[in-house]
Amino acid sequence: CNNMDGSKSKYISYSDENLKEMKSIQIFKGFEKEINSIDFFEDGNFLVASSKDDSICFYSVPNLELIKKLYNKTYGCENAVFTHNKDAILCSSNKDFRIMYWNIYSNEVLYSFLGHLDLIIDITICYKSD
Repeated sequence: CNNMDGSKSKYISYSDENLKEMKSIQIFKGFEKEINSIDFFEDGNFLVASSKDDSICFYSVPNLELIKKLYNKTYGCENAVFTHNKDAILCSSNKDFRIMYWNIYSNEVLYSFLGHLDLIIDITICYKSD
């Protein structure tokens, strides 16, 4: 497999021994409880992470910094994924099973998709079109 710079990738199989040899490059902080999802924007420059503390954090990956932290105490936050716009995400509620289209720039839930009867365990975006 080729990397973006043309070099070859080296894959390492998972084992307890090689996991002990790995080290963290960067730790993004900002949550009071465990993280339940992460997603990178398509250009790799932004990261969104949601947490069981009903918050979403947005990070600049190149600058290794927290840009914004938002809360949704009414519906909770899980399965946060970027849309085709870095200022908008989809995420699911862990309280009433809705999917929210959330503008992170204005901090507004623009639309809620209702109808699920149980916990939503994953959300994916079609990258070919909106």
